[in-house]
Amino acid sequence: MVLDYVNLDSEECGFNPIDAIYFLKGKDIVFIISTSNPYYEDIIKIFHIEILKKDGDKIFFTVLSGG
Repeated sequence: MVLDYVNLDSEECGFNPIDAIYFLKGKDIVFIISTSNPYYEDIIKIFHIEILKKDGDKIFFTVLSGG
């Protein structure tokens, strides 16, 4: 069961999204990121993700493994 969503594009996200994923990985989190985010390509290379939904350029995903 997913407990929370984390928008990696948020202005309130004052940290590196990759660090946020490492910190929250293994928890029931759905991450949201736009394909235009400069960290997007690195995230899909580092982590094995499951894309749950695409909404325009927004990707909703969970982290299966990696890092």
